[in-house]
Amino acid sequence: MTMSNLGVLIGYARPHTRTLLIGLVLALGSSATVMATPMVTKSILDALGTGASIMGPTVALLVLLVIGAALGWGYWILLGTVAENIVFDARTSLVRRLLGATVPSVQARPTGELVTRVTADTLLLKEAASSAVIGIINATFLTVGTVLLMGVLDLMLLGVTVLAIVVVGMLFGTLMPRIAKADARTQESLGRLGGVLEGSLRSVRTVKAARAEHRITTLIGADARHARTHAIESVRVSATAWTVAWTGVQGAIIAILAIGAWRVDNGSLTVSTLIAFLLYAFTLMGPIQELTTHITAVQRPPCASGRWRRCIPKRTWRTSLHRWSRPQSPTPPCGG
Repeated sequence: MTMSNLGVLIGYARPHTRTLLIGLVLALGSSATVMATPMVTKSILDALGTGASIMGPTVALLVLLVIGAALGWGYWILLGTVAENIVFDARTSLVRRLLGATVPSVQARPTGELVTRVTADTLLLKEAASSAVIGIINATFLTVGTVLLMGVLDLMLLGVTVLAIVVVGMLFGTLMPRIAKADARTQESLGRLGGVLEGSLRSVRTVKAARAEHRITTLIGADARHARTHAIESVRVSATAWTVAWTGVQGAIIAILAIGAWRVDNGSLTVSTLIAFLLYAFTLMGPIQELTTHITAVQRPPCASGRWRRCIPKRTWRTSLHRWSRPQSPTPPCGG
């Protein structure tokens, strides 16, 4: 993702900064309850071993559960609303840009392609400009916090976990650019498809009079096949990324269980510590999944932003327009 593409996302998210920060606080609070749960579970197991009362830790677990659920509920509602508002802003500003441009600049591209940019392309902002960035921050916070608490429990098992995370991260990082390229090609093919289809439907009488139905169908079908090919490529790369992430986590858990059981057997590790460490290992599956989802989502809007910049150049704006004034915020998606 280039800085200019990132600027598109920032431009649309900026008017909702306060709401996004509240959502980030809710997400971090929910993650904090998740990180505290294994430690409280360990205290319950330790209490069982010593014969102490487990009432306090049990109540603490229930409180963490309720607080975490409430924070998560508020987080999803808040960011879901922001996402819809961002899509609305994108569509209205793009419509202003198109209707505020000169006639030759608008007619330079098929109407159907411009329509797909207002409808389909703007949907790519829905997650990336709202929940994706916060999700990446929250998942990173949860991952780092979990790893640190793992280190408090046992350094040897932490080494196994960190090794798995590094390997998964390196493999995952090499796959992300391929997803962005495949999605960009898919959007380009869909744009061409929409343009040809819209033009053909507008002049359907001419098409039928010239008996060009088969030729137009073949042309549209070729764009549809290209879109399908690139979309399938994106699916395959995404599936590979998900498989790498999940396999790495599962392999780390197996290694932790094996090494932990050996250390429990020789008396260098308690059962409660091993269980708490395993709970943290399972907790890592959540942020890794979240990072995979949101990083993939952030890769997609730049595919559309490049198309937006090419739709109506900035120099074609009419400065004398009164009804369709240039929007100041958020930044127009077509090259503002």
